[in-house]
This record gives sequence, C-alpha cells and structure tokens, in this order.
Amino acid sequence: MTSHSASYLRIADVATQLVAEGKWPTVLEVRTRLGSGSNTTINEALKVWRQTFLSRLSTTGRRPDWPVALQEAMESIWQQACQQADSALDSVRAEALADADAARQRASQAEQRQAELEQQLHQLQLNHDATLQRERGLEQALASAQAQAEALGQQCQALQAQQEDSQRRQAEWLQRHREALAEQETQAQQRLDAALASAKQDAEQREALAYERLDGLRVHLYGQIEAERAGLREARQQWEISQNQLREDMEKRELRLSAQLTALHGEREQLLAQLADSEQQHQRWQQQYQQLNQQQHALQQQLGEAQQALAESRGRQALLQEWLSQLTGPPRSLMASAQATGAGQD
Repeated sequence: MTSHSASYLRIADVATQLVAEGKWPTVLEVRTRLGSGSNTTINEALKVWRQTFLSRLSTTGRRPDWPVALQEAMESIWQQACQQADSALDSVRAEALADADAARQRASQAEQRQAELEQQLHQLQLNHDATLQRERGLEQALASAQAQAEALGQQCQALQAQQEDSQRRQAEWLQRHREALAEQETQAQQRLDAALASAKQDAEQREALAYERLDGLRVHLYGQIEAERAGLREARQQWEISQNQLREDMEKRELRLSAQLTALHGEREQLLAQLADSEQQHQRWQQQYQQLNQQQHALQQQLGEAQQALAESRGRQALLQEWLSQLTGPPRSLMASAQATGAGQD
C-alpha cells in the first residue's frame, strides 16, 4: 500500500488523532473510528504509518533544542507505543493464525468437495458411456423395428385386402339373411293374423254363451226376488192383522180399565160419604180406601205398560213399512251375487 492512497491517508489521520489524544492506534480502534474497513488493510496501513511516525520520532528525538518535558513526554509515548505495538502485533498474529486455520479448513473442504466432484464426474462419465451404449442399442433396435414395420406394412396391406373381401362376402350374406328374415316375418304375420281371427271368433262365441248364461241367471234371480217379495207381502199382511188385533185388544183393555177406574172412583165417593156417617166404620173404610188406592195404582201401571207396548208396536210397524218400501227394486246383494256368478262361469 502506497503512502499516498486515500485509504492510507484516512487511516494515518485517525492514527495521528489517537496519538494526539494519548492513545496508541490499534487496528480495532482505527476501524471503530472509521466505522468500516478491512482489518488487513488497516493493519498494512498502520505498519507504514508506524515506520514513518517512528522514523520521524527518532529524528526529532535527537534534536537537543527540544525541552526536557517534551522529550520525557515523547519518551513515554514511545514506550507506550512500543507496548501497544507489541500488543497489536500479538492480536494481529492471533487474527492471522485464525485466518490461516480458517483458510486451511476451507482448503480442506475445497479438497473434499473437489474429490466429491471428481467422483461425481467419474460417475457421470460412466453414465455417459452407458448412455452411449444404450443409444447404440436403441439405434439397432430402431433399425430392427423399422424393418419389422415395413414387414408389418406389407402384412397390413394383405390383411386389408382380405378384410375387404371378407366384408364383401359378409354384405352378401347379410343381404340373403335379411331377405330370408323378411319372408319369415311375412309368414309369421300371416300366422299371427289367422290366430288373432280365430281367437276373436272364439272370444265372440264365449261372450255370447256368457250373455246367455247371464240372462238365465238374471231370470232365475228375478223369480227368487218376486217369490221373496210375495212372502214379505204375506208376512206384512199377517203382521198387520196381528197388529190390528193387538191394537183392538189394547183398546178394549184400556176401555175396561177406564170403566173399572171410574167405578173405583164412584166407590171411593160412596166410602167417603159413609165415612162421614160413622166414626166406627172409619177405620174399615180407611183400609178399603187404601186397598182401592193400591188397585188404582196397579191399574194405572197396567195402563202405562199397555200404552208403552202399543207405542213399541207402532214403531215396529213403521220400521217394517220402511223396509218394505226399500224392496221396490232387486236387492243389491243379490245383484252383486249374480254378477259374480256370471264372471265365474265365463
């Protein structure tokens, strides 16, 4: 490094300032004042600066015109500078040894990496040779495949000719088969039409027979219904006769009970009159009066029962008339039975 470079001048100015402050300049202090810079560059600059500064100091130290105090101060600075120079030298030596160890480690790693790269290169060379061999094999296989392709092309042409001939024969066979199927279909349609006509005729005959059976069954059912209606009418007449007789009997019984009740009332009046004539007969008449009351109560009860029976008889008569009025048409149950019988015979 020259003594006139810009970096040297900056480092020399900082070193001179440190000496003026009473401190011997070291690499760490100079780099701290500068704020940046390489330790190696600063150390080389300080070496040049120390030589220049010490040469100047030794030259000025021999001047007898310097005061004693200044000479003592310069001597103290010189000793301090020597001590700090030795300390800085030790620090620089330690840093240099550390840098050398790091350099040797990096060199060892580089040698190891170089060995790995050489091994990879050797493996790549082997792979390249194998690839070349595979390419030669593939070229041979490609030539063989091309020859086979040409042979297959010729075979394909032959097969295509055979296929065209086979398609032609197949088309002729399909045409003959379609014509045969069309003829069979026509014959099958004719047989089907004949079978449908026969089935239709058979169905019509069966339908006519079913209608005949249904008419006969209908006449038979109507005969049964008329017989049941006649029986019901006769039963209704007998019931009406019995009801009229019952009503007449009830009316006669009601008249007889009313007459007895009227007679009892007359006897009661007579007894009451006789009761007024004699106190002795009072008890006897009282007993007779109670008996008459009991008889009257019994007669009233019998009259109520007769009236209730008459009302029930009239209700049954109304129900019977309503039921008979519903028999103007054939019963639904008989019609349903007739339809089910006709369907079973079909």
